[in-house]
Amino acid sequence: ALGNRPGGGISPTPQVVNTAEHMDNKDLITQIDAGPYHTLLLTDAGDLITFGQGSSGRLGTGRSGSSSTPVKVYGPSNTLVGFALKWKHLQHATTGAEKVPQAAGDEGPTSPHGHVHRRVMEHAAERGLRAAGTSSGGEMKGRESWEISRVCCGGMFSGAVTYGGALYLWGSGSRGQMGFGNISDLWAPKAVRITSGTMVKNLALGREHVIAVTNEGAAYAWGKGDRGQLGVGRNEDTLVPKVVEGLSEVLRIAAAEDHSGAICHGDEGNQLFMWGSTEMGKLGLGTGVMSQADVNPTVVRAFAKSGEPYREPVALSLGQYHTAVVCTKAADEMDPEDKDPFSREVGRVWTFGGGWFGRLGHNDMENRFEPKLVRDLMQPVTSVHCGTYHTCAITYESGVFNEAHQRCGDLWVWGKNRSICEHEHGKVPIKFMQIDGHPKFSHVATSDSTTIVVTQMGVVYGWGDNRSGQLGIEGGKKEIPLPEIIRNLPQPPHLIDMGPAHVIVYTRNQVMLAWGNQSCGRLGLKDRRVEKIQYRPRGVRAEWTSIEAMSGAMMDEDEDGGKVTAASLASIGEDEEEEAESDKDAPESAYGDEGGLSAKDKMMQAITSGQQIHRFATMQMMLKEESEASRMGTLRRTEKELSKMIFSSLQDIMACPEMERRVATLAERCRTNFDTVNQCLGLRQPDDTREGIDAVIHEKLEQYEELCLILQMQVGYLASLSMTVHSEGEEVFIQTASALFHNLADHRTNCLMIMLMQRMAVKEIEQAKSADDIFQPSSKVAQLFKAYALHPFHLDEIAHSLMDSKERPNSLLGMVANKTVEEGQTFALNFDQYLKSPGIESKLKEEGSSKQEMRKDYQRELDLFLEFMKTDAVLALSKVVLPHSFWSFFCFCRDEIKEGVLVASDGDESGAEVDLKLMEPIFRLFMNCIVLPMLQNMGKYGGREVGLFEVENNNDPHVLWNLSVVIECLVVMMTGNYPKDNSGVEKLAARIRPDLQRYLLDSVTGISHDTETQLTIHTLLVHYETVPERIYMNAWLMMSISNLLISHMNKVRFGMGDPLDEICKKIGTWDGDILAKAQKEEVLYNLKLYPRFLLKEKSMVICPTSRCTVPNKMSSEVKDFGGGELTLEQGVNILSSIRDDNQFAVVEELFRDLPNLKATTFLELKAEFEAIYDQCSSGTHKNLMLSDKLKKGLGLVNDFIETDSNVEEMLETMGAVLVYRSHHSKYLHTMMHGITRLQKARDDHAKQMQRSEIELKALYHYSKSMQSPSRVRRAAEKTGGILRGDALKSQIAKLEEKMAFETSQNQKFVRFPLSELLDDKKVSQVFNELERVNPEEIFLTFNATTDGVKIHVGLNKSKQKNNLLEFVKVIFLPDEEIKKFHLAEKADTLNLPLDGPVLIQWRTVALAETLKQIT
Repeated sequence: ALGNRPGGGISPTPQVVNTAEHMDNKDLITQIDAGPYHTLLLTDAGDLITFGQGSSGRLGTGRSGSSSTPVKVYGPSNTLVGFALKWKHLQHATTGAEKVPQAAGDEGPTSPHGHVHRRVMEHAAERGLRAAGTSSGGEMKGRESWEISRVCCGGMFSGAVTYGGALYLWGSGSRGQMGFGNISDLWAPKAVRITSGTMVKNLALGREHVIAVTNEGAAYAWGKGDRGQLGVGRNEDTLVPKVVEGLSEVLRIAAAEDHSGAICHGDEGNQLFMWGSTEMGKLGLGTGVMSQADVNPTVVRAFAKSGEPYREPVALSLGQYHTAVVCTKAADEMDPEDKDPFSREVGRVWTFGGGWFGRLGHNDMENRFEPKLVRDLMQPVTSVHCGTYHTCAITYESGVFNEAHQRCGDLWVWGKNRSICEHEHGKVPIKFMQIDGHPKFSHVATSDSTTIVVTQMGVVYGWGDNRSGQLGIEGGKKEIPLPEIIRNLPQPPHLIDMGPAHVIVYTRNQVMLAWGNQSCGRLGLKDRRVEKIQYRPRGVRAEWTSIEAMSGAMMDEDEDGGKVTAASLASIGEDEEEEAESDKDAPESAYGDEGGLSAKDKMMQAITSGQQIHRFATMQMMLKEESEASRMGTLRRTEKELSKMIFSSLQDIMACPEMERRVATLAERCRTNFDTVNQCLGLRQPDDTREGIDAVIHEKLEQYEELCLILQMQVGYLASLSMTVHSEGEEVFIQTASALFHNLADHRTNCLMIMLMQRMAVKEIEQAKSADDIFQPSSKVAQLFKAYALHPFHLDEIAHSLMDSKERPNSLLGMVANKTVEEGQTFALNFDQYLKSPGIESKLKEEGSSKQEMRKDYQRELDLFLEFMKTDAVLALSKVVLPHSFWSFFCFCRDEIKEGVLVASDGDESGAEVDLKLMEPIFRLFMNCIVLPMLQNMGKYGGREVGLFEVENNNDPHVLWNLSVVIECLVVMMTGNYPKDNSGVEKLAARIRPDLQRYLLDSVTGISHDTETQLTIHTLLVHYETVPERIYMNAWLMMSISNLLISHMNKVRFGMGDPLDEICKKIGTWDGDILAKAQKEEVLYNLKLYPRFLLKEKSMVICPTSRCTVPNKMSSEVKDFGGGELTLEQGVNILSSIRDDNQFAVVEELFRDLPNLKATTFLELKAEFEAIYDQCSSGTHKNLMLSDKLKKGLGLVNDFIETDSNVEEMLETMGAVLVYRSHHSKYLHTMMHGITRLQKARDDHAKQMQRSEIELKALYHYSKSMQSPSRVRRAAEKTGGILRGDALKSQIAKLEEKMAFETSQNQKFVRFPLSELLDDKKVSQVFNELERVNPEEIFLTFNATTDGVKIHVGLNKSKQKNNLLEFVKVIFLPDEEIKKFHLAEKADTLNLPLDGPVLIQWRTVALAETLKQIT
């Protein structure tokens, strides 16, 4: 497949592929694709070159042989030439295309194998097609074929197009605009088929007609056609799609009430075609056609004739009476130095048609019958939008994008005064400045008299007509004169469009919402019983996210693709051996691409979430696409292989004690020898004398260590205890759990903590009556999760993402500081609070402003504060970084709440609101256990403990005040105690809650919670740890938890003879007096836990209650292995096996083997099976294996028919089996990876033991001779290192000098406390280790010798001069140096010692005087 290695194999480095034999020197390769076993190249001359494995005819050379060098494929009449020439032309048209970087978010088309191709030669206008028109959008990262690429609104109907090319319509069909050959309305989205196999890439909806553009560039139209707006050759309605005449290579499309337009790629660049009503010159064809009623698609020639550089159309929009077009520079006018990738997609605006109200922007109200450049708008424009009475345009600014990588710019408006929020009509473009802060804009949607815009930050504003609720603003307001925020959107729009009385939005998290007038079903809610006017966004019934849509089963294949022949049936099963052979070296990944869920996983997730499969064809496709790793045979083989690997790993673990025993023996010998040395040095272990509580606990220390180990390994005990203890025991419970699982850096301990919280959550959810009862602040789950979340192990990343205002300006504290310092805002929830704020209180005193004036200022500040909370605060909180374990726990809880049916639907067909209700308890955990505790304790979570020194040192009272108001607002939102004098806060909470809940919902989607599997792996890995785990508990807590367990033992233990019960009996009950004494003394204990239970118990099972990996005796279901010694095969059972209870196994095999089925009922399925059975069981093409399967399948289908079974019930069961197999496959993959880690741990353990044995042998010899090995001494001398042995010798030397000094009676000496020398200014400064010691504990002893003075620096904690000192340093001053001191100036200083690191800085004169006393 590399095309350059005749011998096959793998190339670790890039190699040149020699294609010279098949390519002219001038030819270029224009496209390349690589499959698993072969490669294809397309040249600009139309030649197809291929190489690689040739089985199954994949090379197209007419034979099945492989080719390791490039060969040319010859087809009928070189059919690829035309395609290649088109690409070559597009490459020539785009200057420097191969050097142009991609637009942000534009990943290009993706091949079936998952490879991403950069379409560098794609024409700029074609690239812009996906994001243009009234639904200005951008590319969505990681898009799937079922995700929405475009939304459109007509007069009383709506439409959407998916990235996979599916077209959905819903709403009024009174003029045939639904495209199904009738005039019926559709109350829910339905897929529209244009022609067989045709995929749609663009869509435009007029008032009552539809125009769709296919991937081939053809345009189809249907619906109302009385003014020729369809362009199909006759002026009449069309109920089914018809080809628009005269158009090809369509790039953009637009439609209005009775005219339409398209931009097509032609030989001389882009051309604009217009057709339909010529009223007021809105077709731009000149005065010569103004009298005609309608026109077929005709090229607008005015651009080419104008002589303007901006004359090549790239975008257009149509209003009821006028047209606007964006033209970029023609190819010959482009600047060759311009490297901006968007320069070919932006340009200047031209308008024509009716000029009333100045909507054409030419500084008059005249009609224009030909396009005219809007000269007062000089900035480059990225999109233009025509309302009925006004026009809007978004300008282009290089590098300005929103979070979804969509282009943003300034908004310019012109036309009718009420439509553009001005007092007078705008005859020329006016920069829109009616929104505070003058934001940039990403989207505009216009209709008759209504406008909606989306800012760069994702805030949605609207103004104009609201009679049908199309602005989403309640309260009976029929018109909104100035921009107001449209609330209740869970996420910023990714796509938006509007009709005269309704709005459709597709949000960034792939949810479609609609509001306004829902008559005729235009909102897609399906439910006709809801009120006609919908002010708040409602979920559109998302048919495109159904299993059928995601699988592509609803998109019909080629009519001949599913044809069944006897020859094809006879070959079924013959290629299995060949396929298995070809695939053995390239196993398919069953787990999706890195960084996101695969399409298969998303379909599985849809089934898990409750979506139903309705068609046999869908199930057949899913079975055929099922990964080989997830099929039953493969799963069984994997289990068998994994079982052998586990048993081998267990044997390796059981060999650990023998290796460790040798090391322990050597260590004991070394310890014995060093004990002897210590005795010689006079170093002895302190007497182990204990008194009081310490003595009492010490007797039970081993039992407490065993108790703690049991509670830690089997979290089921603590989970049961959590449901029985009340206020008096809650503190003991939380403290015990926090102590047991304190070491969260250890993966096993972390998993156990999560398992404990999961078991507690399950019990709390089981007892709850509704979701409102779950995870309230008083809940023990909430309390324990708070302790877990605020553990130092998690703090750094969470705290920095919330409060690092320096490095992360988008953090909450950073945004508060910006609003305070840069914009001078003052936050307050009520007027009294506003008057007490730091800036306002001083302002009142200094300026004497009246309260009435202050109240106006307060109202303005309050509006700004509420806006800050709705936008900036929500954005900041949605950027808080949480560890994966948090999301895993949230996902587990969400699934448990959903399974408990604690949230009821209110009839919203989309289920969007139900999903948000499921997140309410999770939202409480997020806010009450993470966000608020951190914000309320800035000193701890915003200070030096997490490295946020700038936060700790930020004493700006204005910033701290504003932050306190934000915190208060969040607390009010969580408690529901809204102030009576401020209804805005309650409305604010109604906006913030769903936004944050949606963020949490998006974050947990697709998260796996495989903590149980990870715990099993880490329980095995811990057996290679030779150091015990340590936990710290005080005596009072140890006594209290054992008392608590004993008092609730009947509800905590699993049965009689329970190990927890036995150990608690050994400890016994403590009385109140002892507990009170223990609480007073606060004795802390370091407990050692040895979780390597397999070495002792020889058993390991998964507890069915807690799902923990524990010894058999700790399981809730203890297995009886009978008498005799237990073997590993008997005692270990940690691998979950696949269940084999699939009653539809035969049907599964048939669905995989047979060609595409058409049946939708059991009777039709029976007929298809019978027809195929007849073909494969007789004649020359027999297939006895298949006929036998069909016979069994027919028997099963007959049973379904006789019992009147439901097709969907069978498909639901089959879907559940598919999901189960997929999950089991991932489980086995995780376990396999864990065994690999276990093998590495085994090797590391063996190396560690080997290294320890070598080092201990050397240490043993050293302990006998106190002589370091010569090679070590040489190395130390060479590098200047200090040996431990040398340090020991130094200690001995110090001890000898100390003893000699203390016993010497004839030497003169004086001693001074360092504190006294500092007070007398004799010593000016101390350094290094002396800095860290109390000066009153340091003594300097001056001792005269025959050749100088020794200064002994010693430590005496008793602070008594005559006590023995622990010597720190000896400083020697020779006589020749001392003589120099007497010659020093008064201001001179001297550093001692004279060489090496400085300890003390003396005043030289003072030192000389001190030395006189002993010399």
